[in-house]
Amino acid sequence: MACILCDNTSCTQCDTNFQLIDNSCRCNAQGIILSNQKCYKCSDFYGVGCLNCNNTVCLSCGFNFINNQSSCVCPPVSFAVSNASCYLCKEVYPHCVECSNVSCSKCQTNFLIQNNTCVCNGDRYLTLGRNCQLCANIHQNCASCNNRSFCMSCSSNFTLVYGRCLCSFPRLINPNDSHSCLLCEEVKGSLEACQFSVSG
Repeated sequence: MACILCDNTSCTQCDTNFQLIDNSCRCNAQGIILSNQKCYKCSDFYGVGCLNCNNTVCLSCGFNFINNQSSCVCPPVSFAVSNASCYLCKEVYPHCVECSNVSCSKCQTNFLIQNNTCVCNGDRYLTLGRNCQLCANIHQNCASCNNRSFCMSCSSNFTLVYGRCLCSFPRLINPNDSHSCLLCEEVKGSLEACQFSVSG
């Protein structure tokens, strides 16, 4: 049944998934014969990751697959592709912890999905070590930044001036808490002292 072309004495060509061995058609190493005498690919019968099988179990799986004998499955935080390999989400989508073969569905802590890419939350920046760090750890009173050296927006009561966050006039930095601003007269003690410091 598996032979599709022969001469007077032997088979010369076999059906799909069979191979010609000693003048007869046999399933290749990646196939199994079922009761209907057809040869099926292991991957068709036991799942995309199965590379070698017999009629009862999958014997070996592709790269990164887990063999549970009834099928080859990708481990958590990974996905399967047609070339019988499992790819970890983070290998294809940096900082991704849940994905499919077409998109990332969840990013690691402090990252968010933007255009199918994991990027740092707005109040964080990506370090050379590939982690998201708070902008405020580098730029005092910074609410968002695009890298270690440049703040893009400031916390309330602060104004962005050449990449730094300064108290909005007429406020000054609280001497007891550098993350807050006070009205000038609260810091200087009187409105007159503020007028003098502004004019002089």
